[in-house]
Amino acid sequence: HTALIFILPAAATLTTDVYFPSTLLTSIRGYNLVLVTINITGAFMDGFFSAWESGETLPSGPKTEALHLVASDVRSFYLSAYTSWAGMLGEAASIAYAKESVFLGIVYILMSIFC
Repeated sequence: HTALIFILPAAATLTTDVYFPSTLLTSIRGYNLVLVTINITGAFMDGFFSAWESGETLPSGPKTEALHLVASDVRSFYLSAYTSWAGMLGEAASIAYAKESVFLGIVYILMSIFC
């Protein structure tokens, strides 16, 4: 369990800082699609592992407790490093500054959260 405290955030950082920027998701017309993708997929993964953690989607059995622990660790250590609230706010501030519109920065944040 102690190793997961270091391994899961490292895996999240590797995914978000190395893999995603090397894909074609970099930007379209100046909007950082990497951060949007990370926040959207992070929300979906949180819901998925939340259902595992609560036991709603899994029948009771010997594997249920193991999956509960895995889901708890993933939500605690991986997703907290995977989703990038600070990155999203930084991108929103960059957009607001570059376009001279606070409104566009707020729209970026809302689209990242709710899409």
